[in-house]
Amino acid sequence: MVLAKKAHEVKDVELSVMAHDSKSTATEVHSGEASGYIKSLVFGGLDGIITTFAIVAAVNGAGLDTNTVILMGVANLIADAISMGLGDYISSKAEADAVQVS
Repeated sequence: MVLAKKAHEVKDVELSVMAHDSKSTATEVHSGEASGYIKSLVFGGLDGIITTFAIVAAVNGAGLDTNTVILMGVANLIADAISMGLGDYISSKAEADAVQVS
């Protein structure tokens, strides 16, 4: 990795090719397992906010009473939580299985 950075700094194409063709491996440092949860929280949160707003706005726009609007909003939140949880679990399991196979 150091050789590739040096090649970039001095703008040496041949050195860059040599650095990338070498059999050395670079180590990648990640923030750990917790970083995987951030993706799920962001996507799940955005999906939950958008769909819940859409349901509540549609039910309210239809002129239904306040209790129905609240009931539909809560039902949507529960359905979204179950859907996103299962979807993330299945996606993570499939990704782990694919990594094990290769």
